[in-house]
Amino acid sequence: MLPYWKRFNLFRKALRLKSTRKPKVSRGQANLSRLRSEQSNSAAYELDCKSAIEIARLINAEDATVAAAVARALPQIARAIDLVASALSHGGRLIYVGAGTSG
Repeated sequence: MLPYWKRFNLFRKALRLKSTRKPKVSRGQANLSRLRSEQSNSAAYELDCKSAIEIARLINAEDATVAAAVARALPQIARAIDLVASALSHGGRLIYVGAGTSG
């Protein structure tokens, strides 16, 4: 069986995603600092000083960006669905890993 990162790269190539290199690892941890999700959100600066309605508006504004991001990725999402369905129909497995919200 291929190492996980080679299988992952084959999957990425099938989806025509940009990077197909082995993930960089630093001190036993993946380098996540370049990800947008790991950056500070300037709109949340001094969040602890904001009113409840300001916080609710901020959350609502951030949530509104999700649908557009998903819409831009629909071709890749559909390709992933097709690949997973094909793998499952041939005895493969889907291992789904997720995380909670940041913060």
